[in-house]
Amino acid sequence: MADSFSLVVNDSSPLLSYFPFSDTLSVPDFFAGWNPCFSASACSTFPGQQGNGTSFHVTSRDGAAFSVQWWGNGIDLSGLVTGNITYDLQLDGLTNSTVTPPSLGITLLATYDNLQPTNHTLSLTVHNPTNSSLALIAIDHALIKVNSTSPNVTFSTTTVDDTALPFTGRWSFLNDSSLSSLDSTYHTTSNAGDFVTYNFSGSAITVFGFRDATSGTFSVQLDNETVVLNGAASAKEATTLFFRTGLNNSFPHTLTITNEDGLLAIGSVNITAASSNSSNPTSAPSSHGSRRGAVIAISLAAVLGSFVLLISSLCLWRRRRQFGRIMHQRRLFVPPTGNNHSKVLDIVRGPGVDDFDDMYEDKGPAGISRPAANNGSGSLSFTLDLPIQSRPSLPASLRDYSGNSAQELPRSPTVSLGRTGYSRQGIEPWSAFARSFCCRR
Repeated sequence: MADSFSLVVNDSSPLLSYFPFSDTLSVPDFFAGWNPCFSASACSTFPGQQGNGTSFHVTSRDGAAFSVQWWGNGIDLSGLVTGNITYDLQLDGLTNSTVTPPSLGITLLATYDNLQPTNHTLSLTVHNPTNSSLALIAIDHALIKVNSTSPNVTFSTTTVDDTALPFTGRWSFLNDSSLSSLDSTYHTTSNAGDFVTYNFSGSAITVFGFRDATSGTFSVQLDNETVVLNGAASAKEATTLFFRTGLNNSFPHTLTITNEDGLLAIGSVNITAASSNSSNPTSAPSSHGSRRGAVIAISLAAVLGSFVLLISSLCLWRRRRQFGRIMHQRRLFVPPTGNNHSKVLDIVRGPGVDDFDDMYEDKGPAGISRPAANNGSGSLSFTLDLPIQSRPSLPASLRDYSGNSAQELPRSPTVSLGRTGYSRQGIEPWSAFARSFCCRR
């Protein structure tokens, strides 16, 4: 695993563009355009001849061109030159320089690094103004370079063999180790409409197979984008049928390859995916956040405690106020004392008076409570037993009754006192709220 990866796209990939054409499909003609040749078997002399060794695309044509498109941070273009040949390089439409390579040998035709991670296009234009037959330029392969855009991210590549792919249609199985030392099995079809679909997640994908003179066109749909490629070639060789970099590693992707006509041969699929090296991707809460939470909790507890204390104090005040009123009324109506007179104080409670009053009910001489008389009006009612008293003699001019006769006073009058301000209906709104909050039984 590494924080960057690279893809090798060989010269015979149908994704590479050659002008005026990539293959004469007959006897090689270097002044006409590009021709496939091999380090061991030279150039193909008849269609379908199997190439051996390293493959190249070769031309001597003045004005011939080559281009490659990719997503990444850099590219190396490898090849070789002979004779007095030069070429121009263009990166993303801008001419960088005119290159005069060494007169002979394999070399880097172009190299770029530290590019912005986006789509790029590299173009090469050949100059051979004298049309010298000794002047040749050959494209070997392009090396696509992709760096990680995030820290602590590495890439790994997984190979999915053709035997594990879900082919649909009339595909055949082929085992041919002569095409590639890395892959010897293929699924092939010549039936239009046969396809294979593969779902994956990753940053890049590469499809390998082979092409020959009987190969035709095929379409590749990656998610919502579709391209149609031409697989025809004069020589039979293993190649990169399709590649794509710069995919969103977090989203699932769907690849579908459909045969349009001719032969289609698929050997394997490579998936390159990014993964994080962070041992704890989910950050723990900071100590600052913990302290802040503790302060908030303490403040909230203090507010709630103050509120409860306020309500409790209000309830206690209300109880004490009730008790004070009752004791004040009892002091007002205590009967006179004496040996010949009983003490009677009957307090009749109207509806809704608290049970708190029960503990202050007056008792008779024997300690037995007198039965209460309820007048149903919410007022206090009590009976006073008063003695008959003799009035002292007054002068005749001042009295309106006779001599020393005694006047009998009415006995046991009933007195009612309205309990103004004490009924439940008269309690202030805040007292009612406090009673309902903590004092209701």
